[in-house]
Amino acid sequence: MGKIMNKFVYTITSILFVIIAGATAYMVIEKDEPAPTVVAEVEEPVVEEQPVEVPVVEEPEPVEEVVEPEEPAEEIHYYKYKVVNASWLHIRAFPGLDNDPIGKLPRNYAGYVVKMTGDWTLVCADGFIGYCSDDYLEFEEIDVSEFPEQLMGYDETAAGTTIAEGRIGEVEEANTKSVRWF
Repeated sequence: MGKIMNKFVYTITSILFVIIAGATAYMVIEKDEPAPTVVAEVEEPVVEEQPVEVPVVEEPEPVEEVVEPEEPAEEIHYYKYKVVNASWLHIRAFPGLDNDPIGKLPRNYAGYVVKMTGDWTLVCADGFIGYCSDDYLEFEEIDVSEFPEQLMGYDETAAGTTIAEGRIGEVEEANTKSVRWF
């Protein structure tokens, strides 16, 4: 009988357990209130205030403004020329042997240099501006006061043009032979 009694107690205990669990579940499901929410409390760390060091900003020393030295203006030199090493020297409207001559300057003909360009020089002959090869010219630097005002400001754009009637300046007036124009 002891065994039967144990089975009986075991069975009754199991039945009661199932009834209690069912009733508890029923009560929880039937409630209109939401289940309580469990919120874990987290402690915020304590931050100790530390004094903030403000950096000391030193005022920069005033920088001396560096003034670039102005490049000196290109110094302008003035020249007169004389025909040498040729009986007659061709004068051309454009530099280069491939350009047809427009006239001839006699040996010892003298005039003023309008612009030196390298192997060819822009010269004035009888009021006409044209190119002659440097190989046949002799140059002499002169003071600006000796240079004819009529020739100031002319450049290669004036080549092949007549800028004045007749001779310009004392140098050309001393010429013994005249220019031959084609």
